[in-house]
Amino acid sequence: MKKITLKWLTILGATTLTALPFCAISCSNEEKEIEKAEKIIGDKELTFKIDDLKYENSDNSILQSARSIAGPWRKDFLKVVITSKSNIEEYWKDNWIVGKIDLKNKAILFLIPREVLLDADFIKEKNMDLKSSYQKANKAYLIEKPKKVYSNLKNKQIWINNYTIFFDDINNDKSPRVSMAIKELKFNFDQDQKTIEIKLGLRYELSQKHNRKSNIFFLSPKATFKYILSEEIK
Repeated sequence: MKKITLKWLTILGATTLTALPFCAISCSNEEKEIEKAEKIIGDKELTFKIDDLKYENSDNSILQSARSIAGPWRKDFLKVVITSKSNIEEYWKDNWIVGKIDLKNKAILFLIPREVLLDADFIKEKNMDLKSSYQKANKAYLIEKPKKVYSNLKNKQIWINNYTIFFDDINNDKSPRVSMAIKELKFNFDQDQKTIEIKLGLRYELSQKHNRKSNIFFLSPKATFKYILSEEIK
């Protein structure tokens, strides 16, 4: 019995010992990439607004003005903010935070502004508490972990791959539904005005109020949209 026990302990021990260094190396590399990303970002708080939306392999814009029915095609539909983790609560006052990627000291926030939420029929009243309304409606709350973060200090670029944002009101089948499967999030910090490129699979169903059945904005899983966002210079 002792020999059998010793044999199994040896096997388990060997397995554990070989796995630990791999995990340590992987975690260490991830931490280094995140540290480089924060060095590229710098100390400033940054806000990015939509400049354009197009199909990935097309030069034709499908972006519409802020006066159109609210949806991903609308110029003010989405904002991306890079801020200190200590400031996150401030952004709940006038936005739904529909996505959050944690770095070390900073966070990347994906925001839907209050005006868009009201126009799109996500909320019914202008003065609603947005944080509580979002958490109540969306059980799949803030998926925070993308697959990979890469940083290039020389070119001042950051890539974040495979990050999904999904939200709709699970208690109200009349509300809009949104799914953003981000394939690549690329930050370009090598110019005075910083930019973001987001390659993503996108599905958006209008609310019942806006005639959902005849208005579904999406393509097949193989197709990709591309958002271009530019830094808001104050």
